[in-house]
Amino acid sequence: MNSEFERATIEELMREMRTANHPTEEQIEKYTMGRLAEPHLADFEEHLLVCERCQRRLSEADGFLVSVRSALKTLEPELHREPAWRAWFRPDWILIPVPVLGALAAAALAIVAWQPWKGSEPLAWQSTTLAAYRGGEAGKVVPSMPVRLTLQTDGLPAGPAEASVVSSEGATQATARIELGATESTLELARGLDAGIYWVRIRQNGQILREYSLAVRAN
Repeated sequence: MNSEFERATIEELMREMRTANHPTEEQIEKYTMGRLAEPHLADFEEHLLVCERCQRRLSEADGFLVSVRSALKTLEPELHREPAWRAWFRPDWILIPVPVLGALAAAALAIVAWQPWKGSEPLAWQSTTLAAYRGGEAGKVVPSMPVRLTLQTDGLPAGPAEASVVSSEGATQATARIELGATESTLELARGLDAGIYWVRIRQNGQILREYSLAVRAN
C-alpha cells in the first residue's frame, strides 16, 4: 500500500515538475503554424502530454487559426477585385465602334477649340486709315487699345509684302504679311501701342515701298 502511495506521489511530483514551465504564447503560435523547431518541439510535445492547461491553450490557438483562415478565404475575392479607377486604363476602348470613337474625338476637339475665356476678338477695335506719306498728316489712335490700320496701297506692285510698325527710336513693334494688288490692305494690332510716334512701312523684296506716320496719344 505504501509503495503504491509512494509511486503515485512520485508521479505527481514528476508531473508538476514537467508542467512547471509552461510554453510561451509565441511557442504555441509557432507550433500551431508548424514553425516550432527542435529542440523546443520535443520539449513542447512532452509537456503537452501531461498539461491539461496547455492542451486547452493549444485548442484555443487552433480554433483561432481556423477562424483567420476562413475569414481570409471570404475576403480573398475582395482583395483581388480590380479598383474601379483601373478600368479607365484598360484598352477596352478598342472595342468601341469606330463611328463612336470618331464622334468622341470630334467632341473633344470642339471643347478644346471653344475657349470662351480667351475670346478671339478684342472687345473694341479702333480704326484709322493711313494715306499720307511720312512727313504728312499722321493717323491718330489712342494708346493701349486694339488697332486696325487701313493702309492705302494703290499704285504699289501686286504680290506678297511685309508691313511693319516701327517706333521713333527704331524698335520694331509688329510685323505682318500682307497681299498687295488692291487699293487697301489691313494691319491689325490686337495689343495696341504705347503712346508715341510710329512709322508703318511696307516692304517688298527687301525694299521700302511706302511709309506712313502714326501718332498714338490720349485724347
